Amino acid sequence: MLVNIIHPYTYKLKDGAFCIGPIEEFRERDERISEFVGECLSHKIKLLRHDCPRESSMGGALELLSFKTDPFYHSILDRRVNKISTTHYGVPLPDEKPESVKLADWKRLKKVYSTRSVLRDKLGRHSKLFFIGGIFELCVVNSMGYVIKEFSDVKRELFCIEDLCVSLDDKKKEDTKEIFKKRNIQLIDYKEALDIITS
Repeated sequence: MLVNIIHPYTYKLKDGAFCIGPIEEFRERDERISEFVGECLSHKIKLLRHDCPRESSMGGALELLSFKTDPFYHSILDRRVNKISTTHYGVPLPDEKPESVKLADWKRLKKVYSTRSVLRDKLGRHSKLFFIGGIFELCVVNSMGYVIKEFSDVKRELFCIEDLCVSLDDKKKEDTKEIFKKRNIQLIDYKEALDIITS
């Protein structure tokens, strides 16, 4: 089993800005995330955090501060949580430079983002993949679609833990659920996910 935490910075945003300390509005969700990640760590379930690097060092510092000042997110920073960097779309770079991209630009991109082969190595051959994070109807669905398309050689069950995701658009969220059904992605809640990882 492997739990993918897609762009967790989205948990700490409110009105487009990083919040320092807990966000009362999302306390119930954040408590569940804290419990779930903590249980994964205690049961030695592998965790893979998909970071989306900030465009400025100040943005990166604010993101880190927002996690460090929120007790619900200390576990996200645990050294046992593996890391990878994916684009704003929730997917890695291809392994080979696209012809349309200049070499200098490609070198800069590769310093920031992980490639397809790195993601393949991090995913390993786990038969169950869980996805949480943000944003449900953007990065989460993109990331899961990418795994299905690019790594179809490994037979896997894919689970999206809906109540541990950030959503910005109710209409798009419902449309995304239909996409999940077509892709045989199982939508579950965190209690169902806890039952699976602790059984």
